Order: sequence, then C-alpha cells, then structure tokens
Amino acid sequence: MDSVNKGIHMQGGTINAQGIAVGDHSTAIVTTTADELARRGQPEVAARLAELEQALSAHLGQLPDGEQVLGATRTLAEAMAAERPNKVTLKGILAGIAGSVSSVAVVAEAVQKLLDAVTRM
Repeated sequence: MDSVNKGIHMQGGTINAQGIAVGDHSTAIVTTTADELARRGQPEVAARLAELEQALSAHLGQLPDGEQVLGATRTLAEAMAAERPNKVTLKGILAGIAGSVSSVAVVAEAVQKLLDAVTRM
C-alpha cells in the first residue's frame, strides 16, 4: 500500500510557534498588529484585522491573486502598526485589496468591515 503522509508526527517535546501550516498549498498568516491595536485602545480595528487574516487563511487558494493580496495585507498590517497610522494610506491599501477579493464573499465582507472600522478610527 503506497500512501503519502502530509501530517505532522511528533513524539515528545513541544512546538512553540506563532503560526504553523501543513499540507499542500498551506498558508500561515501571523501578525502581532491586532494585539498591538487592542493594547492601544482600538479593539474593533484589531478584531476586524484578525477576521480578515482568518478569512484569507481559509480562502487564499480561491483568490486569483492570492499571494499579492497576502502581500498587501502584510503591508496593511505594517502601516497599522505605526504609532500614528495614516488613515488615507490604510484606506488606499484596503481599496486595493477589496478590488482583488470581490470574487470571494467572505473575504470581501471582512475587508469591508475592516475598512468601516478604519474609517471610524
């Protein structure tokens, strides 16, 4: 019997990682920006960023430009991490992401919710 094991087998020890991805086309998205935003008193923006990251992680393979969207999301997270984030920059990045994810409703909805939260910042 010929089989391919794409799982993780571990015996003893521990894994200490912020993110881990296993299997074909796996992606682990890890940012600490959401935690930082929550500490700075912006829990709604933090929650919406986390939702976008989760949606992307679950649906990246369905997006035609998934890797580019992932890169733009990382750029967005870096811009949000600034001491005084520039709302115009954040909205511009989000508009670009929104244009690339419209084919996947759950991701598009997460982008819109984050854009709404950024607008209220």
